[in-house]
Amino acid sequence: MDGRRRVVRARNPFQRCRGGSGRRVRLGRRRGAWRLATQGGAQCLGRNDCGTLEAGKCADIAYFRIDDLGWTGVDVWFAHGIHFNDAEVDRVAESGSGVAHCPSSNMRLGAGMCRVSDLVRAGARVGLGVDGAASNEDSNLAFEVHQALLLARARETSPQALDARGAWRLATQGGAQCLGRDDCGTLEAGKCADIACFRIDDLAHAGSADAVAALALAPPGRAETVDEDTVARELAATSAGLRGA
Repeated sequence: MDGRRRVVRARNPFQRCRGGSGRRVRLGRRRGAWRLATQGGAQCLGRNDCGTLEAGKCADIAYFRIDDLGWTGVDVWFAHGIHFNDAEVDRVAESGSGVAHCPSSNMRLGAGMCRVSDLVRAGARVGLGVDGAASNEDSNLAFEVHQALLLARARETSPQALDARGAWRLATQGGAQCLGRDDCGTLEAGKCADIACFRIDDLAHAGSADAVAALALAPPGRAETVDEDTVARELAATSAGLRGA
C-alpha cells in the first residue's frame, strides 16, 4: 500500500488574506486532498488590533474566525495548538479537528505550551509531531513522548496531567486519528504492522517494573530501520552543497 497522501497546507491562514485561505480549503477539498493542515494557535501575534470582537478591531486574523475560513473539520489538523482559549478547545473537539503537538519545538522556540490534557478531555484528536529541522534536528518521536509527558505535568503542576500510556497514545493512536488512518495506530488484527521495537535491558531502564512508563520516562534510542550512517553522510553532503550554492 502506498503510504503517501495528498495534503493541502497553509503556513498560517490567520495571518494571510482571508479570501486566499478560503480558496485553499475549497480547492483542496474539490481536488480530493486527503487532509488539510495549518498552524493553529501557534504564536501570540503581538497585535492589539485583533483577537477580540470589538469595534475598530480586525476580525480576520482572530482564531475564532477559523470556522469562517473553512479550516475546521474531520479532515483538518492544526500544528502546535498552543494559544487556544476555552471556547476554541471545545470548538476544535466539536468540529473533529486534530492537533499535532510538538513539545520540543515549542519549548526551544519559547512559543508556549499546548493544552494537551484539556484538548484530550474535550475529546479532540491529539497526536505528536517533531516539527521541522529548523526547530528540532533530532526528529525522534520517542523523545517527544518523553517531552509531552513532562511538559503537560509542568503546565498543570500535576503528575496526573498526563501519564505514560497517555503520552504513548498521542504518538500512536492519536497520530493515526489526526491523519484519518484507521488502518494503523493500534496493535489489532487486520491493521498494518506499524511496529517499533526498543531494548529496555540497558542501564537507563534497569529495575523498572513498568516497561511502558520506562520508555516514556527514559526515552529510548532510535529504532534503526535504515542505514543511518549512509543517510547522515548524504544529508551532510547535500547541506554543504546548498550552503555553497
